[in-house]
Amino acid sequence: MRKILTLICIVGLCVTLFAGCDWNVSDAVSAIAGEKAMAKNNTAETEETKEAPAQTTPLQVACVGDSNTEGFDEKNYPAVLGELLGEGYVVTNYGASGAAAMHGISASYDDTDMYTQSISGSPDIVVIMFGTNDSAAWKDEATFAADYEKLISTYEALASKPRVFLCTPPAPHLEKAKEGSESKVQPDKYEQINKVIKDAAKLHDLPLVDIYELTKEKPDWYIGDGIHLNEYGSRLVAKTVANTIQKLINQKKRTLRRFFFYRKFSALVA
Repeated sequence: MRKILTLICIVGLCVTLFAGCDWNVSDAVSAIAGEKAMAKNNTAETEETKEAPAQTTPLQVACVGDSNTEGFDEKNYPAVLGELLGEGYVVTNYGASGAAAMHGISASYDDTDMYTQSISGSPDIVVIMFGTNDSAAWKDEATFAADYEKLISTYEALASKPRVFLCTPPAPHLEKAKEGSESKVQPDKYEQINKVIKDAAKLHDLPLVDIYELTKEKPDWYIGDGIHLNEYGSRLVAKTVANTIQKLINQKKRTLRRFFFYRKFSALVA
């Protein structure tokens, strides 16, 4: 009888603590019931009550991309991203100027030293942003999709099991380009490029950062060629990426706290 009353009190406490979150009452009851059964078979009582482990090793963040990742000065978007994420993260810039996701062209990213270094860096998080130079060397949507998929799979298969974030490329603003300047970038290919990236995010269940949408009405975020981000544009891109990363990490932390909360209180009714 005492255990039943205790269980009722715990369920009431769970409802109070988790009201308004994405776990409902039935989740709480199911979790406690399941943990009660597990607790009976667990002889290590301390394992039932320990807190979620604190992160002690900084997360390694690899920023993979072209010249809009590499940047032109110390205020490229990966550098700003490191400032925004702060302690607990080490952000490394693996951008390669002129690089594209597609294979078999002179600018293929997988032929660069930055690619090799990013693979060997054992990243915990990988942020991928390609598309600008792919438009310039465009073959067709199927080719880009196949090569982009291969790039994603390569990082997902690493021993470090990184969480991959996909970014659409910054929108081109060739109307801003200075008279006489030439560019092979093809704005009319971006719709296909963005579609491939968004489809890949859905297929692999990966976070998407829509940089194209963020920048399409912001020509003042670019230097004179209308293709490369200036310092202000890089900062706004970094802020958007940082917010997406932090949102996902915070969700995981909340999930861990809830898990250990259930484990702790389920021991009371074992």
